[in-house]
Amino acid sequence: MSNSLTIALIRDVFPNAEDLDRLRAHLREARDRGAALAVLPELGMLPWVPATRQASDADAEAPEGPLHQLQSDIAAECGIGLLGGAIVHDQAGRRFNTALLFGPDGQHLHAYRKIHIPDEPGFWEADHYGPDDTIPRPVDAFGLSMGIQICSDNNRPFGCHILGAQGCQVILNPRATESATYVKWRPIWQANALTSGCWILSVNRPGPEGGVPIGGPSIAVAPDGSVVLETEDTIGLVTVDADAVTKAHKDYPGYLAFPTDLYARAWATVPPPVPNPPGLTHTEYSAASRRRPDDHQADTHRPTHTPEPPRGGIGLCEPPASPMESWHLGAGSADPRAAAACCRRHHSLGCGSSPAAGDHRW
Repeated sequence: MSNSLTIALIRDVFPNAEDLDRLRAHLREARDRGAALAVLPELGMLPWVPATRQASDADAEAPEGPLHQLQSDIAAECGIGLLGGAIVHDQAGRRFNTALLFGPDGQHLHAYRKIHIPDEPGFWEADHYGPDDTIPRPVDAFGLSMGIQICSDNNRPFGCHILGAQGCQVILNPRATESATYVKWRPIWQANALTSGCWILSVNRPGPEGGVPIGGPSIAVAPDGSVVLETEDTIGLVTVDADAVTKAHKDYPGYLAFPTDLYARAWATVPPPVPNPPGLTHTEYSAASRRRPDDHQADTHRPTHTPEPPRGGIGLCEPPASPMESWHLGAGSADPRAAAACCRRHHSLGCGSSPAAGDHRW
């Protein structure tokens, strides 16, 4: 692997055909100024569709669809690597906010799907795509080990920590955030860089869209937590180097151990919240999540959505037969972790049992 890499943060979006010449111009300028990779904002080839709750089939595409191919072609045409993205649906029709990494020859190198999905005015993302459930992995590209976290993924530090623990050196964070919230995001990037021992680079959509006050600068944070770039220029350049990562891992707090087994056992005791079921607003779902078990009999407006089983085979719940009665599929599993995981997952929906109780009824 090489020791350093110059990356261009392109603070602009290109949702229409007439925008593509401007994209090409930005990429060529970035290349001519020494960048080997350009990073677009979150969903930079689309309008900010989560400004409303109305999802459209036209916003999403199959794997290697038209936007994928377009970004591949433009990267090859301009001779520069490109991190872009699209809303990509799988064979089951599930939609994901997907970052797509291309080499300077247009080769598709890596894809990452957003995990943490906001659901509030201006950011009705849960109506447009769902959370991924795969482990973030770095990819060796452009001479360094790179990872991706899309926007709100960076507001939970675990993805950055997992990437750093896997040897990641640079984390790219395309985003769409309001200008007024930048003061809250800035220390999070610094903390995540310092505690993961990685470079963190983030580029935002440039301005308000669909009534949403999006805005704020591009930023690059070194592995020691220092901000090395902060600009509202359309093209921001930063050179990252592997030596800074090596030094960060030798210095405090980088040399502290990751007791992964301890963390895994601790997290296994925490009931994970379930993403909003379709058809419920964040407010409605929050209220449903706070119900006591004995509220079910009197309450007819509770979630009936059955979450899909996660990869790995842990069972969840059958659709409730009545407000008071639903057996967990995991309860009959030969693996006791299935029942425990099931109860932990659905405790927030009002399940009266606990992982250790042995009573797996609603």
